[in-house]
Amino acid sequence: MLGELKLAILQSGMGQTKMAVALGWDPAKLSRIVNEVIPPNSVERAQIAAYLERSESELFPKTNASARRRRRLPRAQTAPLTERRLNAKLPSAP
Repeated sequence: MLGELKLAILQSGMGQTKMAVALGWDPAKLSRIVNEVIPPNSVERAQIAAYLERSESELFPKTNASARRRRRLPRAQTAPLTERRLNAKLPSAP
């Protein structure tokens, strides 16, 4: 199901990349906000709402603690592969 923000961007007829450039942002940042990887701060919410000419509450209905959260992996599972290989080859302490 599409989120309200994604739907509003599609209805505006402008893609995420063009919108991000118009806001002066990195397109990856807007993508992470749209996909709910990172939450937007109050200034970012206001900028997005003004650009799309919608209310913040309409675009961001889930601002409470029950909002979707990504499961974070332990550091060992997110370390680059070469780092994991190096750590695997180190002898264990006596």
